[in-house]
Amino acid sequence: LTLLNATRDSASRLIDAVGPTRQGPTTGNPVMPSQPQTVCQAFQSTGSNGLIDDFEDGNELLLHNDGRAGAWHIGQDGTGTLDQSEPPVPTAGGANDSNFALRLSGSGFTNWGANTYFELRAGAAPYDASAHRGLKFWARGSGDLRIILTQQSLATTHTCSTCVAASGECGLYYSRVVALGSLWSEYVLDWSAFLPPTTLLTPFGPNQLMKIEFESPAPQPVDLWLDDVAFN
Repeated sequence: LTLLNATRDSASRLIDAVGPTRQGPTTGNPVMPSQPQTVCQAFQSTGSNGLIDDFEDGNELLLHNDGRAGAWHIGQDGTGTLDQSEPPVPTAGGANDSNFALRLSGSGFTNWGANTYFELRAGAAPYDASAHRGLKFWARGSGDLRIILTQQSLATTHTCSTCVAASGECGLYYSRVVALGSLWSEYVLDWSAFLPPTTLLTPFGPNQLMKIEFESPAPQPVDLWLDDVAFN
């Protein structure tokens, strides 16, 4: 089983490395958690442990807390250059004197920009985070940071997507923009803080999250340090 899971994770990273788009989760078969369920049934969080990743293990994998079994990736629009490669590896110098954080840096982007993101479950199968109030993390850097929540009922190009193409809403996601500063700061965002880019008939669904993105919008230079990402 360990070998099978490793093979699936490697395949998911390879798909992302050859050019993931910003919209839509990565394709692939999710690793089934211990909770019995079908592939596209959301794993329900108990709310017992909200820490998603503190990067102290030095790898790209999320902490295996409360059914989460995904990994970090990086993406970009193809017009600029990132200093990091796929998969991203934590770098020294975390928040609150911790050892590691995730770094994303680069420049020259003219389309939508660049991002780092994670799947809550391997293969981006849905995850029910409704037991939590929202998302929190520590960050520093410069410019704006857009946090994008991909949900099953708005996702595109994925076997678990339930969005109806005729609705015109597929690929439109709830998000929030925050301003970064040079010092580490904690950002605490309730689910109500995430808004759609336009009027959507599809409500926000924390019970069907597939991946969470941290995007540096073009044309600003990419300068992001990220640590202690968690549900609150």
